[in-house]
Amino acid sequence: MCDALAELSVPVRLLRQSDYGAAWNVAWVRLRGATSCVIEHVAGDVDARDVRSLYIRRDFVGPGLADDVDLQGYMKLQTAIHLHSWLRWMSLQCPSMNDPMANLRLMSKMVQGTFAGTCGFDLPDTFSGTSSTIASKFQQVAKKPLCIKPIEATRVRLSDGSRAAHLTRRTNDLSQEDLNTLTECPAVLQEYLEKRDELRITVVGREIHACRIDTSKASAKAQEDFRHYDWANTEYHAESLADSFAGRLRKFMKISGLSYGAFDFVRSKDDRTVFLEVNPMGQWLWIEDLSGLPITKSIARWLSVPES
Repeated sequence: MCDALAELSVPVRLLRQSDYGAAWNVAWVRLRGATSCVIEHVAGDVDARDVRSLYIRRDFVGPGLADDVDLQGYMKLQTAIHLHSWLRWMSLQCPSMNDPMANLRLMSKMVQGTFAGTCGFDLPDTFSGTSSTIASKFQQVAKKPLCIKPIEATRVRLSDGSRAAHLTRRTNDLSQEDLNTLTECPAVLQEYLEKRDELRITVVGREIHACRIDTSKASAKAQEDFRHYDWANTEYHAESLADSFAGRLRKFMKISGLSYGAFDFVRSKDDRTVFLEVNPMGQWLWIEDLSGLPITKSIARWLSVPES
């Protein structure tokens, strides 16, 4: 990304949370009726008023909003809160990819589904929550194979120090005993689709990069969760989209307030193209490497001349 921006003669400051306090600092000052903000950086200080655009690749994270953190955790939490606050303020000063509040809002699958429905996308039948009673009724009415997913893909540290993740898995009929566990940990039950292939569509401003992932050549488990792919034998191809479909994507971006979004769609064996989710901070480099789609250059162009 920095190289792509350099080709456009755009000066860059890379701000990593792990380097905060060492390679860079931020000071926001309101004094005698005037406001100023300076980013102190080892490569040279920057006045916030001179920032052309802001690219938020990942949220600055802390140890969590807990009342009983230790002193080290307290300092890390205060730093994370400070940086989040500063990013929200910066988004008022210059165009941001994405606006922090849009990022936060679109992390909700319920919000995503609402926008996708408004734009006319096909959505799978979905339950999300903690009510075993409503989940049971959903399962009965759906009368179709389902899959179970976590609310959000996060990793768990096990007692032996290893890490695990709850991947998507197919289930035909969850018992009431299984459903009762929802009260302790919410989950998503969703219509299971027999995949023909998948679409990973990266939208940058008004530029759209669509990639077809040939799931038919992936392992059988990849039908349930893409992280089971046989990477060596899974083909990635640039894909053309119908104008009407591209129009729905651009409408989604407009009404959601996003300037960047990584969309996941499934194309089923019965020819449905179904919206699964959009990641407002989704990865793109692996798609670019495997398909040749010039996503990095699109992001660099947007940052050099931000769209309103």
